[in-house]
This record gives sequence, C-alpha cells and structure tokens, in this order.
Amino acid sequence: MNREILIENNIDYEGGLVRFMNNITLYEGVFKEFIKNCDYKLAKLAYEERDYRTMYSKLKHLAEATSILGITVLYKKIEKVLESAKYENYEEMKSCFKSLDIVYNETIEVINSAI
Repeated sequence: MNREILIENNIDYEGGLVRFMNNITLYEGVFKEFIKNCDYKLAKLAYEERDYRTMYSKLKHLAEATSILGITVLYKKIEKVLESAKYENYEEMKSCFKSLDIVYNETIEVINSAI
C-alpha cells in the first residue's frame, strides 16, 4: 500500500496505524476491507428511500470505521449527516448527504489508487 498517497490526501495514516498497535499488515488489510464494505451503499439506498433509521444505522457503522482508520475528512461528513438526521433537519441532511457522497467517492478512489 502506498502510504504517501493516503497521507497526501488527508488520511491520518500514522494515527490510524497507532490505533492498530503499529500492525501494518492488519491496518492495511482493514483498508482493503473498507472499500468492500456495503454500509455506504446501503445507507445511500435507505436515504433515497427515506428510511432514515436504516441510513442512520449504516452511517454510524461507517463513522466508526472511518474514525479508526484515520479517514477524518469522510468521518466529519458522516457526522454532519448523522447530526442532521438526529435532529430531523431533513433539508440540512439533504445538503450534507450530497457533500458526503462526493467525499465518499473521492476517498474510495484514493484508497484504490494506494492499494
């Protein structure tokens, strides 16, 4: 895995690695599994179907993964959507979800290019 690509794209590689007790094989393996994770696709589908409870649940799982891996920019976008949903501010959530979608896709591209 090309760690420089991750670092150049604002992924906290060093911080994430520390959370994995400096086990590079495990940390990078979880990155590879992250791009296969279906939580975002399921959250987006739930959002489109206005099933906000499912969307919230799936995004909560994704937030935990991004936090542990050090994908801070994506984590912050997820948190904005979750906060909007929590307070039932659906107009704000719509705007936040559009932004999240862009950042999610960019993040997946970065990770794919680093593998």
